[in-house]
Amino acid sequence: MLIQAVGVNLPPSYVCLEGPLGGERPRAQGDEMLMQRLLPAVREALDEAAVKPEEIDLIVGLALSPDHLIENRDIMAPKIGHPLQKVLGANRAHVFDLTDSSLARALYVVDTLASDQGYRNVLVVRGESSQGLEVDSESGFALADGALALLCRPTGKAAFRRGALGGDPAQEWLPLSIPLNTDIRQVGDVKGHLNLPAQLGLPEAVRAGFTRLAGDFPQLNWVREEWFGQGRPDGRCLGPFELASQLRAAQRDRLDELLLISFDPFGMVVEGVTLELAGEAHA
Repeated sequence: MLIQAVGVNLPPSYVCLEGPLGGERPRAQGDEMLMQRLLPAVREALDEAAVKPEEIDLIVGLALSPDHLIENRDIMAPKIGHPLQKVLGANRAHVFDLTDSSLARALYVVDTLASDQGYRNVLVVRGESSQGLEVDSESGFALADGALALLCRPTGKAAFRRGALGGDPAQEWLPLSIPLNTDIRQVGDVKGHLNLPAQLGLPEAVRAGFTRLAGDFPQLNWVREEWFGQGRPDGRCLGPFELASQLRAAQRDRLDELLLISFDPFGMVVEGVTLELAGEAHA
């Protein structure tokens, strides 16, 4: 998979939560809708690559948070591909959404499927607008809100690897769950609750898993997500949106290939995919 261009858009406000899984994360506020972040991120990537919406062959959306995505406040769903296609005007594009996949796994699956179909321009978007979800106040876990857009060109050459978290191999980590509110009566009602139990050492175990997985590809530089603030100088964690600045830095450094590593909080594993990069002059 060749990354042609990157776009990102984050809310200006941040919320800091205490706890073993806490940190300072970008947070959507009030009536903000995810499309307000998605569209600028996508346009940034398309402009960088000089690709028009009608030239997009496939749109793949990833989101965990069920919330309002388009102008109608009554719409609630984690699916972002079709609303984005309509607003963007990407009328030729095929669309599908993934709701429980890491970004690394999604990029690998998309590279395999899209290359078989002969697609050239594939838009992969990762977005969250989680103000409709109650955070886990005990552990301090929340989702980082925002939008990431990757304009890709399938090559069919991506390699994928999954690994365990670091630390004690006998440790059984409890995964993230999002119990939904089954008694929603009004648009503003809470949609569900983030539940990632407080587990001491989890941030360190995730980072150790990243390092160990990267060791399977010693010839490649690697970029990674950051889901937890513990152990970081400023306590700030942007989740998958952390990748935008790292990918752009890799483009500036003219790296031809790298390893992207994601954390899957539902499976409590780390996953990596190899990517090719278009340099800044070619993005």
